[in-house]
Amino acid sequence: MHALSEHERKQRAHAFLVTIRAVRPEMNAGSPASTTSNGQTQWTSDTDASNDVGSKSALDGNSERPRLSQAASKLLLSAGMQPSHLLTEHYALADVHPAVGRSALNMLLAHGLVLQHRVPRQSRGAQPILLEVTEAGWRELRQRGLEKPGQAIGRGGFLHDVYGRWIAAWARAQGYRCSFERQLGEKNFDVVCETSGGGLVGVEVCCSGSIDVNVQQALKAAHVAGICEIMLVFHNTGLMQKVQRRLHNACAVDKGAMLVEPVPSAIRCLHVEMFFPKREGVVT
Repeated sequence: MHALSEHERKQRAHAFLVTIRAVRPEMNAGSPASTTSNGQTQWTSDTDASNDVGSKSALDGNSERPRLSQAASKLLLSAGMQPSHLLTEHYALADVHPAVGRSALNMLLAHGLVLQHRVPRQSRGAQPILLEVTEAGWRELRQRGLEKPGQAIGRGGFLHDVYGRWIAAWARAQGYRCSFERQLGEKNFDVVCETSGGGLVGVEVCCSGSIDVNVQQALKAAHVAGICEIMLVFHNTGLMQKVQRRLHNACAVDKGAMLVEPVPSAIRCLHVEMFFPKREGVVT
């Protein structure tokens, strides 16, 4: 199966949204739509109605596929199409009120179709939320003709990839040219930002790992010829502060390895909050 272009993916997504409609149970007996205990009408698509009996569930192969409300279907689609968007953006893209959106999110969570990730911040305020579509969620979306897109950063997990995308968007807004997973010397960088004058900034996303591992990788990156600056971007404030303290004295990073050579590149430790999306209408 060939990889879908962005245009093809958007066409399929539009076709999916068009098919979603409400079905009144009293008008269509036996329809996949039903009324829940709290009086809420459940929704389905035309595709669901024809394939509901005997179809495999997103959760297991012995039960029917989950019946999703219209808002939940739209929210799932938005999360699949735009993995680096925040929950508030998904509500806007799905054209649902936040109150309705919260109910839709709970439905997706209950069916195991998405995971929510709260992004820590250093300043005051609510933590932004990211939605990761699970394998069960992608099985459901494939039924609607939408394939899972590739990651910009293949190494690491969902957050590693999303943070890399945020960093690249921020850098491009500053006038940099960006590339993902670029090999320079013996170091493979998550993101490399290039200035108009040809200067190179190497970026490493640090979502996990020990203090020693992060420091050693930073020093390895700093010794790559041609790199003028290293940016370490952290998810966890505590880890960032500990790595920062250790980097102040590079010779003491590893007692068994006397790292006495000077570090040629500047190393900056930054929190991911610096790269939160600044798109119009985004609430962070």
